[in-house]
Amino acid sequence: MEKLSRLTLAVLFACFIIMGAGAALVIETFTKVPDFTELRGEVKIPIELPGEIKSFRMIGPKSPRWVPLSQISVQAMGAVVSSEDTSFFSNEGVDYHELREAIKKDLETGKFARGASTLTQQVIKNVYLGQEKTLWRKFKEFFWAQKMAKVLSKSEVLAFYLNMAEWGPGLYGIGDAAHHYFNRSPAELTAKQGAFLALLLPSPKKYHSYFKNKKLSPWAQSRLEKILKIMLSMKFLDETEYETALQEQLWEVRDLPSVAPVEEPEEETSAND
Repeated sequence: MEKLSRLTLAVLFACFIIMGAGAALVIETFTKVPDFTELRGEVKIPIELPGEIKSFRMIGPKSPRWVPLSQISVQAMGAVVSSEDTSFFSNEGVDYHELREAIKKDLETGKFARGASTLTQQVIKNVYLGQEKTLWRKFKEFFWAQKMAKVLSKSEVLAFYLNMAEWGPGLYGIGDAAHHYFNRSPAELTAKQGAFLALLLPSPKKYHSYFKNKKLSPWAQSRLEKILKIMLSMKFLDETEYETALQEQLWEVRDLPSVAPVEEPEEETSAND
């Protein structure tokens, strides 16, 4: 009997500790909200250079490599929104429909199988929370994104995302991406070039081989065309621009050394996680 009482006390004590820790985390989430106005200056974000070398980069309107929205083509911006967050201009930092679908998919598979992060949430994750996939990180991301949406304008969030995003091995920011893939400025990017860059976002290091081969796989071609179709439906393109984009050639065709094939997703994904 005494042994049972000790076990009961131990269980109750463990539950008390767990509940206390949970309560502390909840309080921290609600009371220690970051000062999102700092994104109007410059902030340090972690990056990974080729060779898995950990580093950091300063991102923000006051950083030297910053590219304002006025110097990024509307079609390139439209491609990223069409691929990553179709409700971006109407949501309040989170997309409840995508969240419900993600939860449903995760419960079916028993793992984090479907993304639901908006562009705002992705900025939160990369600046403040890191890459680890945990329910607690997702909770913070969800709550803080709604707070950020009340502090920063859509233009500010979109500009920060485009300058922050990883586009390939050691490639961060749409300025570097535009020059690397197409040898042009972000303002000169076409709809199809923007769609290609958007295509890279879920796995930029892995999908970089499309550029090395100067050739898209059937999956990548289908994904790119779907992004263009969404751009048409969202009015980023008219019918003539859409048809022109479908016919555009991304790169000059020439013989190139073969690169190992890309392991592609079973279904289309975005950078959302």
